[in-house]
Amino acid sequence: MGRSDRPGPAGGCRHSKLYKRLTTSLNGFVEWKKMINRYEDWNPALRKYE
Repeated sequence: MGRSDRPGPAGGCRHSKLYKRLTTSLNGFVEWKKMINRYEDWNPALRKYE
């Protein structure tokens, strides 16, 4: 019950709202990182400054 392939908080339903918010922001961060990576692909010179 309440177990999934992704490790979630050990509270199941009680924390689902918080967990959803966390996952949403995580997905947002992943999307943002993808955008940055795409931008770096367009501008290889930027990689020098990492």
